[in-house]
This record gives sequence, C-alpha cells and structure tokens, in this order.
Amino acid sequence: MNLDRSWRRPVATFVGPQDGREIPWGNGGGASRELILRTRADTPDRLLWRMSTTRILTSCPFSAYAGYKRTITLLSGGAFTLDFFGEAPAHTVARFEPFDFNGGWKTHCNLPGDIAVVLNVMADESVIYSRTTLTPGPSASRYRLETDAVLLYGLEGTTRLAAPFDLPAAEMKAGDMMAIERAQGEDLEMAGNTNDARVLFFFLLSPPRAVGAVSRLPGTCREDRPAAATGCRPARSCPSR
Repeated sequence: MNLDRSWRRPVATFVGPQDGREIPWGNGGGASRELILRTRADTPDRLLWRMSTTRILTSCPFSAYAGYKRTITLLSGGAFTLDFFGEAPAHTVARFEPFDFNGGWKTHCNLPGDIAVVLNVMADESVIYSRTTLTPGPSASRYRLETDAVLLYGLEGTTRLAAPFDLPAAEMKAGDMMAIERAQGEDLEMAGNTNDARVLFFFLLSPPRAVGAVSRLPGTCREDRPAAATGCRPARSCPSR
C-alpha cells in the first residue's frame, strides 16, 4: 500500500513585506497585513499561530484574543504604551524590543506620536514558544532547528540564509520573513551581508495533534529531503558538520 508522506517533509515559506493581505481594523485604529498563519489540524476553525504586521494609526483598544499568547515588536514610528487595566503593569514598547502579553487581557494602546508599524505574533496557548534576536556576523554560523516551526523576521540590514534540507541560499532584507516547518534536527546557516544585520526568531512547538499538512500560503514554498526528529529545545549555535 502506498501512503502519501509528503505532508511530513520540511517546508520553507518566504514572504516579502508587500505579500499577504491587508485587513483594516473595524474600529478604524489601524490595519493588519497577514504574512503567514496556520490553523489547528484537530480544530480547523481555530488559529494555531499567526505572524502579521500592523499599522497603528491612533490610540485605540486592542481586540481580545482569549486563549492566545501575543508578542508585539515595534518596527518603526514612535514608542507607545500598552495599558492592561490592572491585569499587568502598563508597558512602553520601544523599537526592536519584543514584548509578550496575554491576548485575553483588556488592552488599550496609547500612541502619543506618529503612526507605529509593529510585528505581531500570536499563538494558541497550547503552543510552547520562545524568541531571540540574533545579529549574524560576516562569517557563516549554523543554528540547530529543534521545534516544529521557526519564524524569522528581518529587522535590519541584509542576512544571507542557507535554509535546511539543501535549499539554495536566500537573502533576507529588513521586512522579509521566512517560516521553516517540520525541519527539526536540521541546521540553518546564516551570515550578515551588512554590519547592521539583525533577525528576530520565534521557535514554536505545537501539540502533535494540532499540526497537520502545511498548505502553501502567500510566499515561495520549497521542500526536499525528510527531516530528522530530535528533542525540542530553543535553537542553539552548533559547529559546522
């Protein structure tokens, strides 16, 4: 009997800053551009995780997303303050300093100055995830991928990537993102093409029952040989092999 095992193969999705679809907010306070998202395989109408960018035009309340964890990163514009109405202390979000908060909290954004452009990552509360910002040097370094999904976002400069499973080298500029899925145990090779290169990483570990086939959403998807399964720890630097 022949079984289709293609859904288990690693996939990399590259999305540029103008890809995806822009969705205006109902309250008129901003607009979001969905870069990539996944829904739960066991509950198809429930979001598993999503990465998007948002233009915040004015001070406004944020929509409540009970059951989700959120991370917001200011990409451009002035700093703003999030008020959680007693759920947690108010927090001022500064440029390139990611901030995590509970999507179910009542949240109000106080924007004192110009329009703010932010990166949003939202994940189901069952997803274990961590994040880090790397500043790759001119010499290539390898990083082990040990979660079922890794999201990369170019903050500054230009970074050269040699993704897992023998993909050709790619260049990531500020505003580009890449999602790498089902590549546990593979290495990502990375080097800074410019002195200011900076990349934000999110490592997501989802419950096995929630992870299904990877659909090809906006961007360029590539796949090759099956990935090896390993334990799951935040990505770490490892020697070339």
